[in-house]
Amino acid sequence: MMVYRGEGENSIDVSHLLSKIDHNTCSLDLRNQLLSDGLGEAIVRSLPATLVVLELGGNNFSSMTLSALAVLLRHNTSLQHISLDSNPVNSGNKGIESVNMLAESLGKNKVLRTLSLKRCGISLQGCSALSKALQRNTTLVGLDIECNNCAESDALSIKEQLSHNSKQYCDELAVEANAREVELNESLLKLQEQENIKKE
Repeated sequence: MMVYRGEGENSIDVSHLLSKIDHNTCSLDLRNQLLSDGLGEAIVRSLPATLVVLELGGNNFSSMTLSALAVLLRHNTSLQHISLDSNPVNSGNKGIESVNMLAESLGKNKVLRTLSLKRCGISLQGCSALSKALQRNTTLVGLDIECNNCAESDALSIKEQLSHNSKQYCDELAVEANAREVELNESLLKLQEQENIKKE
């Protein structure tokens, strides 16, 4: 299991960084590196299928990186936590388009659990798209849109859907825990029966 923590764009050898991201990487932390949008896009396109946590806050990632993430999330089978805090993801017309792409992907994604978009300059239109997408998503339990331009009605809708998803997720965990307990009890009974047979 490899966890990679970057060290700032001035000291990062991009080809070296991309070569370190392999099928064993489960967590990638590139917060506060001031990386460019083009580099962000290249990193997202190079992510392994095993990645679970992606920390990209505090860079210069915009529409190119966000569009690449939107494409990735359509087919994602492992990525559960993404942070894009303090990136100018919604700058210009392409930014609005990429937020809409992300929202569309969230409506289809069944794996992602948390997404943080604090201080990303997301517009009213972007927040509305995220709110609508979340109505089709049953797995996201955390969506942080703090310090963006979001209508109160969209913020309330997001909060309600996340609450619903969280309850559903807790119920699923409880069912899984009960099933494991039943399996364990059955295994213990079989062992006890085998011990009793040996004693006879």
